[in-house]
Amino acid sequence: MKNPQGNDLTMPGSINRNGQQLVRFVRKGPSNPLNRIYKLSCTLCAFEYSAYGSDLWQRKCPSCQNGREGLPEE
Repeated sequence: MKNPQGNDLTMPGSINRNGQQLVRFVRKGPSNPLNRIYKLSCTLCAFEYSAYGSDLWQRKCPSCQNGREGLPEE
């Protein structure tokens, strides 16, 4: 998955258009192993949460941007 600048959003350190930075891969998704779960960190407030890889490009922070709640890591 790439952002509008052509950068791979699944690489640690990449940042989406809403300022959410990818920290690391967490695990494969429970219902679909092709959809992986990643840890994100908000560059605005430093809140950390997890999200599906298919959502990385559009995720907003659950703490300061009224984004959806993060996924469980286990």
